[in-house]
Amino acid sequence: MTITEMQERKRELGYSFVQIAKLTGLPLGTVQKVLGGYVKSPRRATVVALERVLGRTENVSAGSVTQNSGSRYTYQVAPDTPGMLDEKRMQYYTTNAPGGVHEIGVRKDSMNEPAFPGTVPPVVHQLISVKLAALLLECAPGTDSVVLTAPHLVYLSEEAVSPVAPDISVYRDRSKLKAKLCEGAPDLIVEILSDATRHEDQFYKLSLYETAGVCAYWMVDPAYQRIVVYDFSKEVNPTIYGFGDEMPVGILGENVKISFAQVAEYAQTQS
Repeated sequence: MTITEMQERKRELGYSFVQIAKLTGLPLGTVQKVLGGYVKSPRRATVVALERVLGRTENVSAGSVTQNSGSRYTYQVAPDTPGMLDEKRMQYYTTNAPGGVHEIGVRKDSMNEPAFPGTVPPVVHQLISVKLAALLLECAPGTDSVVLTAPHLVYLSEEAVSPVAPDISVYRDRSKLKAKLCEGAPDLIVEILSDATRHEDQFYKLSLYETAGVCAYWMVDPAYQRIVVYDFSKEVNPTIYGFGDEMPVGILGENVKISFAQVAEYAQTQS
């Protein structure tokens, strides 16, 4: 199987990277790199494990997985026509199901019931997202800055085939906002960590966002009551803040700060 075939099979099954890692017994990072198209020649044992879960197992050799235009975040071959990239994107985030065409992430076997429902974040996740987005918006009155909350799709570059879906994105350039999606790296991305996404947010997305040109990346960690901040313009990273601290928002102004204590208070729930 090619990487593209594995990606398509992953979408058909509705599996997350975490689920595939558990089913194959492979490290999550290995699954992300191989299915992301970053490994040109995966080990034979890795290929066998992935094909046992995602597809056929016959005729597997060390070089049976190849990298091609289906790589996750780069379009390796220049499109022959202006519409080719749009077609690739459409194939990525929609899938044909018996009940019709649905957005990728939840595969449906009928119009009403999801076959593999996505992981639903806890209520505290939503409370943090709502309050933090509101505070960020308050910090930018009279500017062109835009604050977006999930769900929204972000293509990190004009050439990107596959989108990401951050919890919060902040843009200072409104021209990157299209009718149905955003195209270009946000100035700030916030991910709220959970058990299901912790490893991916802390390692895979950290590298991805830095490479894509995101200015700052915040990882809000409710379990440990902290915010890990990466300012990619600085040589020393990260800076760690507590849930009771004031946090600078450098992309919105040199002296702009928010009180994360307000977020923590708003996000309190009954145990």
